[in-house]
Amino acid sequence: MQRILRVVQCALLTLALGIPSVSSTDSVSGSSMFAGDGECTCRCILRRPELEKCRLGNNTAALISKPLSFDPISTPKSKCQCQCEITGYNPCDAELKLERLRNRTPDVEKIEPIVSMLHQALTSADIRRLSSNTNRATTHIKTLEQLQDNMTSEQNGSVPYDASQSNISNRENKEEVNTVNPREEDVEVELSNTVPEDSCAGTLMAVKTPRAFGQFGRKEGAWLRDPLSRDGTLYLADYIFGSELLEFSDTEALAQGRPSSRVHMLPCSYSGTGHTVYNGSFYYLKAFTRTLIRYSLSHRATAAWGLLEDLSLAAQSLSKFGSGSGRSWQGYNDVTFASDETGLWVVYPSNHFGTIVDDELVLVQLDPEELTPRKDSLWKVGLSRPQYGLSFVICGVLYVMDKDSIARGAISFAFDTHSNSQTVPALPFSTGSTSSYLTQLSYSPLERQLYGWDNGVQVKYPLHFAV
Repeated sequence: MQRILRVVQCALLTLALGIPSVSSTDSVSGSSMFAGDGECTCRCILRRPELEKCRLGNNTAALISKPLSFDPISTPKSKCQCQCEITGYNPCDAELKLERLRNRTPDVEKIEPIVSMLHQALTSADIRRLSSNTNRATTHIKTLEQLQDNMTSEQNGSVPYDASQSNISNRENKEEVNTVNPREEDVEVELSNTVPEDSCAGTLMAVKTPRAFGQFGRKEGAWLRDPLSRDGTLYLADYIFGSELLEFSDTEALAQGRPSSRVHMLPCSYSGTGHTVYNGSFYYLKAFTRTLIRYSLSHRATAAWGLLEDLSLAAQSLSKFGSGSGRSWQGYNDVTFASDETGLWVVYPSNHFGTIVDDELVLVQLDPEELTPRKDSLWKVGLSRPQYGLSFVICGVLYVMDKDSIARGAISFAFDTHSNSQTVPALPFSTGSTSSYLTQLSYSPLERQLYGWDNGVQVKYPLHFAV
């Protein structure tokens, strides 16, 4: 009788104090109750099921409904009953997900060689040549279609009607139609150099004091002009990393800071300032890679690409993050494109010549359409990092500035591809400012001047040649 009363008192005390029931909805839980001199402690332990049990059938509810093992702990005279219930949890989820991940590993191993084969196919010379030929054929087809339309208009005598010139004879209108040319933006100039090579007469003796033409953009950048273009359009790549190429109609528009609405959104970002514009295309190094890009300004799309497998890139040039991220000027470009009276060039450090030095600067003349080296057109110039800074090419001669030579005012190195020889010209170089921060030098064979970007100011350097 006393035992029954004690149990009733325990229950009443439990209700009065609000002590939670021993039943638990947690995956692992424990609780204790104290009543009189008795103590009841229950501990529920959720054991991890074996994978084989989880694989049995698709009905995991049966596994969940099974009583989970637990170890009751109570006093010898206690009448407490322990019960553990777990709801809304499937203990097999983790095991089954892990098994599915393990099963996918062979699929990843199968995909990896396929991706490697695709990469080799896309970067092959045949694909690049096909892409270049396709763009060339498209240009010629557009030209033929426009010429055909002009000839049809001439034969039919159909010309645009102008009320103010209605008294002009039909014959005169026909002659006018005959002189109409296809739009320059749709027809690229043939890849013959329009800059006469006899303009190479004379030897570079000095770089004169620069003249400023504008102040636009950040401290680092490049501004360019196509030496084969019939107009004075200027192209500007602001900063040493970006994906936009701006156009200015002329130097006056640049001085007023008025870019045209024709902004080129490049398909791949550029890095550095060693770009060039040549024969209707913008040439640049794709950021954080060894890939050269030729972007067609008229078609507004990538026209060709090439891979410099032997390009020796500094660690900061391959990284997108951190203090040495390739987004801070390092005094030189990993790749410098250059155009002169003889064609298109590229200057870069190569690691192809053994382990005596980490890299050696090379000069290569490129096919401007396919971005492939011309035959017998690679020269080792005998420099390695950090011996060089900015560089440019004039009449097949590579001129190099030391990284610190701007402060001293001299071009410290020259390599002549005609004689395969190097010299130390020590050419005077006037920056015109004590706070010079020069991040670009590009030669314009059309004007025989150097284009420079000095601390956000766009300048030109007149050159002095002696016969």
